[in-house]
Amino acid sequence: GDKMSVNYDPSKKPEITTEMVNLAKKLNLQLVNIICDEEDAQVGDPTGLSFITMTAFLPRPEEQIILENGSVYQVKQIFFQQTQVDRNIILFPNIYSHLLPK
Repeated sequence: GDKMSVNYDPSKKPEITTEMVNLAKKLNLQLVNIICDEEDAQVGDPTGLSFITMTAFLPRPEEQIILENGSVYQVKQIFFQQTQVDRNIILFPNIYSHLLPK
């Protein structure tokens, strides 16, 4: 089946599949796009990434996200972006975060 999507162009729209939506619904979780960026990064820099994951709650500004590799990102902004799932237009939550110094 489909896996959660990882993208190394954080400016790209999230790509959500029906399978992802159904799994989140089954687990009673919310799909969200996490955008991890560096403070002074420019669009196209190879430093950022984004990934779709599931969560019980949307992280709030100033909260931290710790990735598997130990990198810590601080949530800066939450915004909703229009995207499509099976030709249905939805507003999808995006969590924009910056890498914290080690």
